[in-house]
This record gives sequence, C-alpha cells and structure tokens, in this order.
Amino acid sequence: MLKRRLTVVLGLLLIVGGVVTCNKLTASRKSPERIADAPEARIVRVLVANNGPVRLAIPVTGRARVTDRMLINAEVGGSLKRTSKPFREGISFRAGEVLVRIDDGEVRAQVNAQQSAFLRSLVQLVPDLRYDLPAVASKWDAYLKSVPVDGLLPALPAMEDQQERNYMAGRGVLDQYYAIRALYERLAKYVITAPFDGSSFPPWPSPEPL
Repeated sequence: MLKRRLTVVLGLLLIVGGVVTCNKLTASRKSPERIADAPEARIVRVLVANNGPVRLAIPVTGRARVTDRMLINAEVGGSLKRTSKPFREGISFRAGEVLVRIDDGEVRAQVNAQQSAFLRSLVQLVPDLRYDLPAVASKWDAYLKSVPVDGLLPALPAMEDQQERNYMAGRGVLDQYYAIRALYERLAKYVITAPFDGSSFPPWPSPEPL
C-alpha cells in the first residue's frame, strides 16, 4: 500500500516538474524578428502609343460601280505612240498622266515652217520700222532676236498705239503670229492626259432599240 502511494506521489512530482520546466523554457525563448518581404520586380510589356488614323480592311465582294465616268475622244488623227502604260481596260492612271500619245510629226513640221516664215517677215520688217516708226524699232528688233526657229514662239510685244497696230496688221505680222498659235493649240491635242485619278474602262454600250 505504501509502495503504491510513493509511485503516485512520484508521478505527480514528475508531472509538476515537467510543467514548470516547460514554462521556464518557453519564457526564456525569444521570438526571431520577422523580415518584411522585399517587393519583387515584375516584368511588364510596354508599347508606345502612336495616335493616328486607323485603317480597317473590310473584305467586300460584289460588282464595282463607277461613280464618275468620262468618254475620251481624240480630236486629231494619226498613229498611236508607245507610252509608259498601255491604254487597256483596268489600267489605273493618275491625274495628268498621259493616256494616249498620237504621232504629231506632220503638225510639228508645219509649226517650224510657219515660224520660219514669221521670222523672215520680222527680218524684213525691222529695217523699215527704223524709217516708218523709229520709236518702236528697237522694241521689235529685240523681239526678233528672241524668236527661235523650232522653239516656243514668245508673245508679241505690247502695241501702244493704233498706228503701230495697223502697221503690223498691214504687214501680215498679226496673221502669221495667230496662225502659229492656232497650230500650237492643235499640237496640244496630240497628247491626251487623264483628267482625274481613275481606271480605263470600255466605252458605254450602245442604247438598245425601242
């Protein structure tokens, strides 16, 4: 009986001692300092924004309809010359680009012949002006020197009075000058240019009989 009591007492003492020792160890232990988490750098993809118009490509199928159509006719005749682009259906042209070029060799030869005759008339006219109208002789002499044989004919000098104009008309100077200018206008018709940006199409179909 005594032995059993000693066993119980020793067990209680061991339990109490263990509890006391555990409390002392817990009180003496220091908690480690917590280290704040360092911010982590994140990789971010960056694009530079460039403001501007946005073009949307929308596929469309169907038949195109011409909004502005013009029928081009040549006012002069002759053989066609080769240009930078063939004048065929569906070929695009920019405004001012040559559509058709017609051989103008014959008209250009006429211009040179008329201009040569006009130059000969001025050569005969200037000496007479020194006696008839000496005040304007130097002006027409300077104009004579500016007239080329095969270049662009310069404009006539200004005629200040009625007497000078009648004198030039009587000598046929005005007739020859305006005849050459008319050839220049005809010569320009041998080159047909595009009036606006567009494409070549076949001519309009003839109207059906009623």
